[in-house]
Amino acid sequence: MWDSVGSMLRDVAAALETQTPVLLQHAALGGAEATCVGEVDEQGDLNWKPAG
Repeated sequence: MWDSVGSMLRDVAAALETQTPVLLQHAALGGAEATCVGEVDEQGDLNWKPAG
């Protein structure tokens, strides 16, 4: 879904900082994986929910 691990980490970091979905580039290229938005809960766990 990403070109490299670095690309994945940049995408996830940007999504968490801006509260925007990950996998936008993947979706734009016709990928089947849904975009998701991450959130950190009270225990500090990272959870992903479908965007939109």
